[in-house]
Amino acid sequence: MKVEIESGIPTADSKREECAIKASMLFSWLTGGGFSLGPVRRVGLERSGAKRKSLSNHAFNHALIGGERDSMSLPGFGFPFVTPLLCIMLFSLVLVGFCGCGGVDVDTQIKRLKAKDPVARISAAFELGESKSKKAVMPLVSALSDSDIRVRRRAAEALGKIGDGRSAKALAKCLSDKDIPLRNLCRQALVKIGAPAVPYLIQLLRSDNQRLREEAGKMLVSIGAPSVKPLIALLEDENPEIKAKAATLLGEIGFIAAHDPLKKALEDPDERVRQAAAQALDKIIAASKQNVPKEEGKQQEQKR
Repeated sequence: MKVEIESGIPTADSKREECAIKASMLFSWLTGGGFSLGPVRRVGLERSGAKRKSLSNHAFNHALIGGERDSMSLPGFGFPFVTPLLCIMLFSLVLVGFCGCGGVDVDTQIKRLKAKDPVARISAAFELGESKSKKAVMPLVSALSDSDIRVRRRAAEALGKIGDGRSAKALAKCLSDKDIPLRNLCRQALVKIGAPAVPYLIQLLRSDNQRLREEAGKMLVSIGAPSVKPLIALLEDENPEIKAKAATLLGEIGFIAAHDPLKKALEDPDERVRQAAAQALDKIIAASKQNVPKEEGKQQEQKR
């Protein structure tokens, strides 16, 4: 690839390669070759419209042989103990820097989500996850319905990296999918999303599918504090099984805020609810006793 530079201003395509030159100069400096501002001046900053050799070629040549010294060269620190392995490691860092200079073109990757080639769609979903762009959320939600399971998995993974609440409903729906890896990725994403996912998980506690009920309960416990109030509200539900399940989950979360509502549930006419409430209270009281010494210690330290 050749790069044109007009009026001394690098084009957009040259920015990535200019970044590689800077990284390669650091590599050359670290390995004792010194680094030269000459290649940067000659390739990147000349005020000429002529076509230049690829900046990446200059970068790699510079990294491998230490670059050309000229009047603007700065001496490097010679390290006689630098080993070939260390050189390889340092050059790997140069390559990583080079590959990451351009960033992710979100708009382009969103378009690629609709490509005919499934490999292109998989790649696009991955790149959008790496970008963590909110703009990619709804396109990725649509990708959860892709015909290729690999695309759906990458879309779920990407939504987990972004962590936007708008994807919670679609991710919760995918918990019914037959594909186990997809369900696992959706669970991880929902826990990361946190509070916005809670209403959809609360709904799953009413599911006829026992697996879904169990998975929803585990996710609510993992989310923690945002799950407490909705679960307390379920203690007033008409269904005794729902009330008992809510009491059990409140006990596993262990927040003291659930103490009084659970104490009231001890008077519930259903024995299952009373038993679950009693067990939950025992867990909360035990957890609060363990936390008291820590809190007292903090208060004493603050007084000192």
